[in-house]
Amino acid sequence: MQAYILANAKYHKAEVKVQKKRSLKADTNVVMGEVTASGSKTVESLIDRKVSTAFKKIQKLYNVCVKERKNKVDFVKRAAKRRRESMDQLEGASGSNVASPPAKKGKKVESLTRGRSTR
Repeated sequence: MQAYILANAKYHKAEVKVQKKRSLKADTNVVMGEVTASGSKTVESLIDRKVSTAFKKIQKLYNVCVKERKNKVDFVKRAAKRRRESMDQLEGASGSNVASPPAKKGKKVESLTRGRSTR
């Protein structure tokens, strides 16, 4: 009978130990679940911040590229305008394409008929 009591006590002790382990495991899972749940919000916010920062950097680089492209176009336009102005000045100095001032009617006819026969 004593062997039975000892065996029963030993079995009861092992069963209590297993129940405590299961309880501890369940409690641990609940606590870890809470940490994971609150941690997931933190992870999500970190990801959101990183993505936002990366997007802002890309946007800033894009704006710089657009501004540089605009500056290049402006530079080309200004250079073309300066080139046209300098060509206009050169043509004005040589007198090749400059319209002559209106001549008097009589002198213009004389200059055309001078040295040529009219018939």
